[in-house]
Amino acid sequence: MSENQNGKIQFRGLHTLTGTLELVTGLHIGAGRERVEIGGLDGPVIKHPHTHEPYIPGSSLKGKLRCLLEWALNAVQDDGLPFGSNAERDYGDHPILRLFGCASKKWRYGPTRLVVRDAFLDRGWVQRIINAGLTLTEEKTEVVIDRLQGKAAGNIGPRTMERIPAGARIPLGNDDPRVRGERGRWRQRPPGHRVACHRAQAARARRAGRLRLARLRTGPLHRPHP
Repeated sequence: MSENQNGKIQFRGLHTLTGTLELVTGLHIGAGRERVEIGGLDGPVIKHPHTHEPYIPGSSLKGKLRCLLEWALNAVQDDGLPFGSNAERDYGDHPILRLFGCASKKWRYGPTRLVVRDAFLDRGWVQRIINAGLTLTEEKTEVVIDRLQGKAAGNIGPRTMERIPAGARIPLGNDDPRVRGERGRWRQRPPGHRVACHRAQAARARRAGRLRLARLRTGPLHRPHP
C-alpha cells in the first residue's frame, strides 16, 4: 500500500467481484450440533436462522480462498499455519497479505483489501426446487468398509451427512477495495480462481463438493464521495 506525503493511506475506491458457483456434485458446508439425536444427521449443513436455507458463510469462502492462494503462490508454511500469522516475522510486501491481512507487528502495508460476503442460494433455483416439491438439501450415508470382509466395519457408522445437491447455483458478490498506487496490481485475475476450482474438485474430504465458477466479473471502480 502506498502512502501520501503525510504518510497516510488513501482509499481510491471499491471494485465488486461477481460470479456464480455452480455445484457439479453435492456440497457440504458443515455446521456444529448442539445435541446428538438418535437417527439424526451426523453432519448437518449450516442454515440461515430465519429462512432455514443453506448458505456459504463469507468467512468460510475467504478462508478457503486464502488457503488455495497460498498453494498457488507457493506460500504454504512448514508448520501448516496461515501465511502471515506469525506476529514476530517480517513478511515484507506480499499480494496474499495485502488481500487478506497480516498478523505481523512489522506489517506496514495497510489493512486487508478483500471483503467476502455470505453467499446465498439463487432465488430462481430455490423457487424451481420448491415448485417441484423437492428439498434444498440431500442426505448421504457413509460407512467404513472392512477391507477383508467387504462389508461395513463393526461399530463404525453408518454416518449421515447433509449436502446441498448438485445443480444448485450460488451467486457471489465480494468487495475489493483499491488504494492509491495499486491500479496495476490486480489487473490480472489471480491464479487462485483456477486453483480453487481444481482443489475443490480434488475433494480432500469425501463430502467436499465439486464446483464450477462461472461468469466471474469485475465491476467498475466506485470512487468515494469527496
